[in-house]
Amino acid sequence: MFHPIFPFSPNVHHQPIALLLRYHRHFQNAFLIKKLGQRLSIYIIGLYSIFRSVV
Repeated sequence: MFHPIFPFSPNVHHQPIALLLRYHRHFQNAFLIKKLGQRLSIYIIGLYSIFRSVV
């Protein structure tokens, strides 16, 4: 039996663990990207303020 809602595999009992691992990795990546983005935006704002004070 192959469900269209679960396109992963017919073996549903072992699937949630793999899914959780995949989503955990995805959220870790998203968190790292968010942290990097915040740092980058702070850096850009700092550069912009220095530029404004010079000019």
